Amino acid sequence: MLFRLIREAEKTDFQQFMKRPASELCLLEKDVENRIARHPELLFGSGEKVLVVAQSVSGHSMADALALDAEGKLVIVEIKRDWSDRATVGQLLEYAAAMTGKNYEDLEELYRNYWTRLNGESPCVSLLEEFQKLTEDPTIEEKDIPKRPRGHRICIVAPDSDQGLRRIIKWLQEYDVPISFVPFALYADNDTSNILLEIEPLPKVQAAGESVGGKWDGDWFFNTNETYKPDAYLNMFEQDVIAIFGYDDGPARLEGSSAGESLRLRQRKRSSGSCAYR
Repeated sequence: MLFRLIREAEKTDFQQFMKRPASELCLLEKDVENRIARHPELLFGSGEKVLVVAQSVSGHSMADALALDAEGKLVIVEIKRDWSDRATVGQLLEYAAAMTGKNYEDLEELYRNYWTRLNGESPCVSLLEEFQKLTEDPTIEEKDIPKRPRGHRICIVAPDSDQGLRRIIKWLQEYDVPISFVPFALYADNDTSNILLEIEPLPKVQAAGESVGGKWDGDWFFNTNETYKPDAYLNMFEQDVIAIFGYDDGPARLEGSSAGESLRLRQRKRSSGSCAYR
C-alpha cells in the first residue's frame, strides 16, 4: 500500500492508495502506451536517453513502441495492461525478426508518420537530426542508424506474467539475448480520482550496452602488431573480436571472457595499436 501525506495547518493525515488493476480503473492499454511513449524516462529512467521512433497503429503488425537508444540500437517495447504470457515473447521475437534488415530510410518513414500523428502538418525534423541531437554527436551518418549486427533490444512491460514467460526470458538472457521484463503497478485512492504509476526503470534491469549474461565488468586491453598488418585493429573493431596470439599463457590472459560477449570501444591509440574494450 501507498499513502499520501496530507498536511493542513498543524494537522497531519494520510490518504491511502491501494494497488488496483488497470481494468478497474478504466485504463486502456493505449493509455499506458501513450504515457510511456510521450515520457520514455518512465521506462528508461534518467540515466539513458532514447528517441521514440514509432507507436503501434491499429491494423498494422508492430510493437507498441519503437525507439533508438544512444548507441543506435533499436528498442522494441510491448506493453500489456493486465497480464503477459509466453505468447508475448513469440509476438515480440517475430517483430524483431521483421525489423532485421531495415535501414535508415525505413525508420525515417516510420518516424515521419509518427511525427504527423502527433503534430499534424507542422514541419518535421529528420530522424538523423533528432538522433544527432540526442547523442550530441553531429558526425553520425544515416548509415549508422540502426546499429548492426545484433542491434535489437526487447522489453516487455506488464503488471505481471506467468512463469512460462519468466522462464523463457531467463533462458534467452543466458544466451545474451537483450530481453527484459519490466513490471509496473497502479495505485488509486478510494474514488479513483488520483492514480499513481509505479515502475522500475529499465537501466536498473538491463543497462544499455551491457551483456546480460556476462559477468566481466572491467576493461579488455590488447595490442595488435601493425608492422605486418596495418590497421589490423580496424578489422577487430568491425567484427567485435577479441583475440590473443603468440603467448603460451594466452588462455589465462583472456580468462573471464565469454563467447558472444559484445565489446565496446573505450579508448584507441592508433600510433601504438593499443586498444581498450569493454
